[in-house]
Amino acid sequence: MKFTDFRKSVPIVFMLLLFSVKTLLAEYTSEEFAFIPWGNEPHQLKIDIPVWLDVNNTPGDSTDDLMEEPPGGPTQLFIDRFDNIYVSSYDLNYLKAFNSSGRLIMDFSYGTPAYDNLLDGASISEFYVDSLSRMFLLTFPPTEYLIVIDTMGNIVDSLNPLGWNSNINLCAMFVNSNDAFSVCTCNRELYTYEGGNFTPGGAMGRRAIDGRYYNAGFEDSTMIRFIRYSNPGLDGYGSDLQETFVPFFPYYLSCGLLGVDDNMRVFLSLFDSESRSRIRIYSASYELLDELVFSAAINKYSRFTGCHLRNDGTIFELRYMDDGLHIIKWTEQ
Repeated sequence: MKFTDFRKSVPIVFMLLLFSVKTLLAEYTSEEFAFIPWGNEPHQLKIDIPVWLDVNNTPGDSTDDLMEEPPGGPTQLFIDRFDNIYVSSYDLNYLKAFNSSGRLIMDFSYGTPAYDNLLDGASISEFYVDSLSRMFLLTFPPTEYLIVIDTMGNIVDSLNPLGWNSNINLCAMFVNSNDAFSVCTCNRELYTYEGGNFTPGGAMGRRAIDGRYYNAGFEDSTMIRFIRYSNPGLDGYGSDLQETFVPFFPYYLSCGLLGVDDNMRVFLSLFDSESRSRIRIYSASYELLDELVFSAAINKYSRFTGCHLRNDGTIFELRYMDDGLHIIKWTEQ
């Protein structure tokens, strides 16, 4: 195992970061990419908030009872290479697809015949979209198989890494690349789906074009730990593990890997103490290249701004506003 540790020179590294960021910054521009309104109609996204917060009785909100849980709404979003937008809601039971103009192109929601026939009251906990626009659905309560649907909402296949009647359910899904993902069984074994087949061994990290897997997170209150490795096994750990520890400013509350683009840049998603979302961009050798700061989306839904990264390095900022979901596209100039 190889590792690089900057912890003994933290003050020096911090000063270098302060003086070098301005010369390293890339130029990003933003534009509104798409807008999808809240509401109950098929071409809208349903969102719920507690009735005592909904002073304007917003269309699409549930006002039938007092909700003590956090507001329900979109829980996962994916944007494919054709600029189609896929949005799912675990708690409100829908998966919808829109084009960049906001036009509905697929509705797989509770109450539609396809959803009711296939899921039988279950919820969509996670989904994955491959390069052929097929959608792989992981449901809750957990089952032994994944459901595969096409863009018309028709079932294409059902997949099980261990064979039917294994009595081992699938509990989590991790996106590895455009055409590969890993599933974790409830007994904590990982399997990779790629090329139409499952193979033993899987990863929670993203696989880059160099064939290695990447992940990142807090090591402690002053360090971010980057890892990369190859050939993950059933336990998710791989060979040739390399660790790099990089200092960061201590006002971040959370940190996670957003992805690795085709230029081998590593993108981190962070959330700071002022309720702002940040994207930090590092080189393959973990030198800081850029940092984007997104203002907090302050509104009655109390939902934080999120982001989605595409392999070409395009960043999509998700803003939950009072009128609907606004998607902002950030591209490098």
